[in-house]
Amino acid sequence: QTTPPPCQPFTGALNSPGMIAPIAITQKADDQIFLPDRVAYTFAPHQMVKLEMHYLNATDDAEDVSATVDFFTAKPSDIDHEASILFTGSPDIMIPKMQPASLHQFFTVPSYLDLSQAKIFAITGHTHALGTDVNIRVAPSKTGPMTEVYRPNPFSWSEPETKTFDQPFSIPVGGGLDFECKWNNTTSEDVKFGESATEEMCFFWAYYYPSQGSKVCIHTQQYGGVNGLNACCPGDSLCGLIEQQLENGF
Repeated sequence: QTTPPPCQPFTGALNSPGMIAPIAITQKADDQIFLPDRVAYTFAPHQMVKLEMHYLNATDDAEDVSATVDFFTAKPSDIDHEASILFTGSPDIMIPKMQPASLHQFFTVPSYLDLSQAKIFAITGHTHALGTDVNIRVAPSKTGPMTEVYRPNPFSWSEPETKTFDQPFSIPVGGGLDFECKWNNTTSEDVKFGESATEEMCFFWAYYYPSQGSKVCIHTQQYGGVNGLNACCPGDSLCGLIEQQLENGF
């Protein structure tokens, strides 16, 4: 397939048939992603690469937009590990009009995904235009102890910091990531979770190696009882349901 059809955001990222694996995400006008020594992404011969752009045209006229990506190659003999990305967050967002709000949850890594030997070397927080803060901590359980790994001051929703780690960290078996997002809804409408620029998100992406595949990971308190629901896709039996819920709205 050489001509991609129009599609919804992250189409194919949740399930393995027709899997589309994110390798880098940015909101910045110009950005660079540096991988650690002896770490790289790999591409199959004749691999198709999808550039997905998200824009909101606030003008009365049609606008042409474009994006470019430069990849820098390495000799196979110089590479020991392949990198991947964990795109993690929650759809449990409802922000009353003209009010501040926050969401604080703990994502427990599911038992089928072992990140205890992973090396997370960079993290970027993500909200839409109402976002004012993103904080992330790693912990062996939801009760702690917590180790802060991401807390930019100030947080800029349109140019969020990508924090890199000289000493990458892992997530213990049974552990996870504690995350908190804050917003200030200055609009006259309640705002909920969604992919539109007029809706909101609380997500972050973590770059890691050695690769166990690119994953979209969700925590929600809408299902699963007191501990909520934690799932990473592809790989979870609920991925089809999650994809449907994301399309139709949680």
